[in-house]
Amino acid sequence: RINNNMILWIVVGVLLLFVNEGEAQKGPFQVIQPAPGSQLEVTRDYSIKWNTTGDIKYVTLYLARGTERHLLEYSQPNDGFCDLSLNLTLFSQTNFTASDWQIEVANSANSEQASYSSPFTIIYPNITIAQQTDWMIDDNKVIFWNTTLGSSLVDCVSIYLINGTNEIPLNQNYVNAGIYTWEGVKEEWWVQMQYQLRICWYSEPSICGYSSFFNVIAPQFEIPVPSGVVVGGLFNVSWDTADLVQAADVYLNIPGIEEPYPLCNQTKNNWCSVYPFPFCLRSFTSYSISVCWSEYPSICNQSEDFTISDVITVPNIEETVIVAQNIPYTIRWNTSQPISTYSIALYIQSDSSPFTIGNFYYYISSSVVDQESISWIPYLSNNSNPNS
Repeated sequence: RINNNMILWIVVGVLLLFVNEGEAQKGPFQVIQPAPGSQLEVTRDYSIKWNTTGDIKYVTLYLARGTERHLLEYSQPNDGFCDLSLNLTLFSQTNFTASDWQIEVANSANSEQASYSSPFTIIYPNITIAQQTDWMIDDNKVIFWNTTLGSSLVDCVSIYLINGTNEIPLNQNYVNAGIYTWEGVKEEWWVQMQYQLRICWYSEPSICGYSSFFNVIAPQFEIPVPSGVVVGGLFNVSWDTADLVQAADVYLNIPGIEEPYPLCNQTKNNWCSVYPFPFCLRSFTSYSISVCWSEYPSICNQSEDFTISDVITVPNIEETVIVAQNIPYTIRWNTSQPISTYSIALYIQSDSSPFTIGNFYYYISSSVVDQESISWIPYLSNNSNPNS
């Protein structure tokens, strides 16, 4: 049953409908296209149509929303239609989502004589980038995105990796396939802070989508702490790392020396052996191993400190050794392990780096077999300091 209250509300609704339609069509024009509730896509061409009451020769058209008005056509002949394109320069991106746009048709000679279309919605492509996890340096990264609302308009996109105000173009004109594989993140990227992806409509660069923040990371080398390392003995180094690391360089960090000592180069088996150790090493407790990616030498990890033990000990020489007087001097040493052949050298220490390798020593004998002493007639070149 329909009671009086229901009838009253029906009448009120019909009156409001006519009032709203009257407000939209107020003035000498009746805008019939775009139709009520239309959805217009940006960059598309549309026909605006209207009827006119009275003798009006020229009209001006606006795109309007509340107090916001954008000129479409100025003082064109009043022939009842106008073709136009919804160019993005007409309005700011913040207004794309508005659903209450209207077309205003006004008398060019008297702007107060104007009528409005029914409200309609302007839609534009929306680019959404899939959630990003951290990127591994030098690894291939697959990027996914989705384009909705007017996606048929977006034929090509531009893809960027951005960090603050810096941007790295990955591909600036790529077909809008929703998937793109980036081959190889550069070495210098990983030291930066956080990154984002930005994918933009190639034809309209102001329409973009942004990914979540992520980091570019480097492979890590897990290096077990070496043990049982002795001077002159076989030394094994091993490590674990990501599969994309094809080769690694291995270094020994020596106390008091800034530059690490190279042990292995371009090693591809995640381990290497060194024999023998450099003769000038001594027993310390703060050696360490560094393993670096051969392709990107700045990407390294360092082991915990370990000790290198002496196998050969040389007694301190308390006396003065007389040089260039043909007086033999007996050099003696002790060993804790069986060693058949020795090399004997005079090592010249410098004040700045007492363990400098390769510059400050003189071989006395390169092959001493099955003995722990040797007779030596001291001699140094004239440019050497005999007291050092």
